[in-house]
Amino acid sequence: MLPIKLDMEQQEMGRMEKMEILFFHKRLLITCEIY
Repeated sequence: MLPIKLDMEQQEMGRMEKMEILFFHKRLLITCEIY
């Protein structure tokens, strides 16, 4: 039970990181368009 829960948490963390990277990338693109 514990390993499965840990794996789920790791997947959630990975998803959050991907979302942050995508958000940062989009913000960079928008900033580039403004200048």
